[in-house]
Amino acid sequence: MAQIKKFSFTRLLDGAVAEFHNAFIVIVIAFGLAKLSLTKQFIDYQKTSDKLNELVNRSRKLANTQELAKADGFRDRVTKRLFKLAKDFLKSPIPEESAAGATLWNSISNYEGLTTYEMNKQTALTKGMLTELMKPAAVAAVNVLNIGSLLQQIVRYNSEVEALMADRVEKQSKVDKITVLEQRREVTSSYEEVVRHINAKATLTPNEELEELIVKINTHIEQYERVATYMRAGGSGNEKRTKKEEKDENPEIITSED
Repeated sequence: MAQIKKFSFTRLLDGAVAEFHNAFIVIVIAFGLAKLSLTKQFIDYQKTSDKLNELVNRSRKLANTQELAKADGFRDRVTKRLFKLAKDFLKSPIPEESAAGATLWNSISNYEGLTTYEMNKQTALTKGMLTELMKPAAVAAVNVLNIGSLLQQIVRYNSEVEALMADRVEKQSKVDKITVLEQRREVTSSYEEVVRHINAKATLTPNEELEELIVKINTHIEQYERVATYMRAGGSGNEKRTKKEEKDENPEIITSED
């Protein structure tokens, strides 16, 4: 009598592991747990699989993702607008504007490009830039150039990003302490127990219907063996970008007061 093949999940990414178990559960339930005398072991296995799905989905989508991306997008746009205006005012034919533009540029030039950094570093750099802009000479230049509300928006969105990030950290700190790796081990152990039971059933009471089930499961395993061939060992499937991803949501904002 055929047996369910052994399969190592090591090279599969977290999401692929969860999907494997989801599909395996569907196959076995469709066959019928009663026919396999496999109720308690399978319920325990299904619970561990559900927990893995929960953890994988949670790690894929952190708290406040949309709100944080929106606030960061606003912040990027108003900050870029500040640098553009400073450069434009440097070339102004009006002496007062070009002089104020030079003062403004001297205050912020060291921070040019800060929107390319990850969010926390950008928040800190923006605070530093705003501190420079609170110095008397810079304040006078801002008044001459009439860009006070633009700076107010930078303050607003920088504070909003900082608050949302703090909220994310608070929420993530409350996340279940069980790691995805630990849950993968647990669900693998439960899966192997189910497989041993089915294989033993096939050996003790072989029949055509059970053989068809095992063929179907082995076909499922073979599909994931092909998937594993292309996977990078040790990957989670949730690797983060090293550079900040820019998103232009075209928000309606005040960009200057001229």
